[in-house]
Amino acid sequence: QRGKQKQDDFFKRIQDMLVVEASKRIPIAQGLPWTTDEPQ
Repeated sequence: QRGKQKQDDFFKRIQDMLVVEASKRIPIAQGLPWTTDEPQ
């Protein structure tokens, strides 16, 4: 059970880091989530 909790926290941290990195790279995408899927 504890291992699962640790893993969830780890994945959440990684996801947060990825989101921060992405928003740093493409500031335009903030507030326009549909633009991050793929360019039309």
